[in-house]
Amino acid sequence: MNKCKSKDGTDIYYEVYGEGDITLCFVSGAGGILEHWKLQHSFAKQYKLVLPDIAGHGKSANTERLKFTMQAFGEDIAAVIQAEDLQRVILIGWSMGGPIILEAARILKDRIIGIIGIDTFFPIQGSLYTKNSEEATKLIMKDFREDTPKKIVNLFKYHMNTGIRATTEGISAISGHQK
Repeated sequence: MNKCKSKDGTDIYYEVYGEGDITLCFVSGAGGILEHWKLQHSFAKQYKLVLPDIAGHGKSANTERLKFTMQAFGEDIAAVIQAEDLQRVILIGWSMGGPIILEAARILKDRIIGIIGIDTFFPIQGSLYTKNSEEATKLIMKDFREDTPKKIVNLFKYHMNTGIRATTEGISAISGHQK
């Protein structure tokens, strides 16, 4: 477990796995923690992985920060990248992690070689995100009262698998590595 200070002095905890010229930095959204990315540890065979907990989340939960903004969260990610002196980084943001990685990219500029959003930003009509959302809504509404907990677990697995596939394809396209 590593720790650095964000711009406002908040302690930010993160984990690093693997080695490589290219770093994948996985950023969770609201309520997310670095442990949510354990299925992505297999990427450490080819890349360096950085898994931070943003302020107020996971191991970075104990904070005196008063304003939890996308800019502040972006500064958290930038602090981690700078503390590790990483130069070729692909930022991967899930849900609210999308706007966070955009803020981090704005700060880090040339250190960032790619940005991948998973279930984030605004859906574009006809996009994979919109189609997945329609299918997911049908899955939930088919019979809401019948076995709702099982459906929620299946929905989570469905989106995680879609996200993992999209992430793998995005990383390959940006880094030039084959899957």
